[in-house]
Amino acid sequence: MQIRPVRGSAEFPRLVEIWRSAVDATHDFLREEDVIELQSQLEASYLSRVEVFVAEIDGEPMGFAGINDTNLEMLFVHADALHQGIGTALLEFVVQNYGVRFV
Repeated sequence: MQIRPVRGSAEFPRLVEIWRSAVDATHDFLREEDVIELQSQLEASYLSRVEVFVAEIDGEPMGFAGINDTNLEMLFVHADALHQGIGTALLEFVVQNYGVRFV
């Protein structure tokens, strides 16, 4: 696994796919209308407001974390890659390298 900064907004569609997969697998408390609204805002607004780091496996983005200063604002892992340590690795990366202390 490699963790790297996002390479620009061209990667946002893949990050939205990761987000949607993760939300569908883990956020059953959200109504579909809410998921659709959040998804529309993710690429249009939210991702550009945070510093994003991508976790890749064999060159394929499978998770990402977004930070703002010392705050973790988002962390999502594709449903196909859950329970493989990607989320933990992303969290440890931003804590150790960027001083993230708050969620």
